[in-house]
Amino acid sequence: MNSLSEAKPQHEILRRATGLRPDLWARASLGFSLSLESSPDDINYDSNGQEFTREVFYGKDEPVFLALIRQRHGIVEEGEINRLAKLHVERGIRQLWNEFERVGKRGDEFIISLLETAGKAFPQTAEVGGSPEKVHEGADFSIAIEIGKDAKTGNSLSYMMNAPGLSPHIAIMGRTRSGKTRTGLDMLEKVDVCSGKKLPFLVFDYAKGDIA
Repeated sequence: MNSLSEAKPQHEILRRATGLRPDLWARASLGFSLSLESSPDDINYDSNGQEFTREVFYGKDEPVFLALIRQRHGIVEEGEINRLAKLHVERGIRQLWNEFERVGKRGDEFIISLLETAGKAFPQTAEVGGSPEKVHEGADFSIAIEIGKDAKTGNSLSYMMNAPGLSPHIAIMGRTRSGKTRTGLDMLEKVDVCSGKKLPFLVFDYAKGDIA
């Protein structure tokens, strides 16, 4: 994975100014560009830039970045994903560098500026009846889904997906054709319904693609 050659010194300057490694800034550039509504210009990128291995470039977030790229550009081949990633990195680093220059190339001011931008993108307010209201601190955003009935009492059994202190992991186990996939799909549908269809979520299917 290469970044734009002219971005190599920019990455180094950002590293010195902020203490963050160049590969982190390359990843941040990719994420920043993917957050923009438009797609990057289909330009010829310069392959003489700083090189990162796939593992270093994506880190532990490779599945997420690949999913975001496919979400933006549709079903694309592996080689095309690499090209698109490079285009996004090039655009992202240019955008970040412009902001870095705007704040006088001060690392602390630059980080604060990025945090303020993120705060504006995800404000702690909610639109109620067309007017902004502060989200009530005691509001209940818990999601409980029905997972079956008690065999003895017949009472419904629910599982709290996001209660404090509970693990968000679920294991569905059973023999072949025992209904594991159907159960998983049913749970996803209930999460969607219980959240008022306003909770975005991303599903990764590493097996046969039944969920997908």
